[in-house]
Amino acid sequence: MPLKRCQRCGTICQDADIVCGICGSKIANTPTLKASIEDEMLRDRKEAERRSTPLNQTFTRASKRRLLRKLLTSISTLAIGSATVTYAIVYRSSLGPIYTGTSLPLF
Repeated sequence: MPLKRCQRCGTICQDADIVCGICGSKIANTPTLKASIEDEMLRDRKEAERRSTPLNQTFTRASKRRLLRKLLTSISTLAIGSATVTYAIVYRSSLGPIYTGTSLPLF
């Protein structure tokens, strides 16, 4: 039995159908499938599994690059900030005690 695949929703329909039974789009000029329905279902299942992996489903290549760029920027900002704070603490501790009184200390 010859079959067709709807170009809009992907439903497999009979060759005699003029419109898709699911979405209603015209399938009269759609080419007939060359494989059996079992082969088409297996191909659809493999394609769905490939698309459903978490990383491929969530991120495209460009968005992965943007994410990595932002992550590296954030990490470098944290590193610079930590180094600045550490430098300030070390510098302050090398000055000695702070005199908070109103009179100057006598040596």
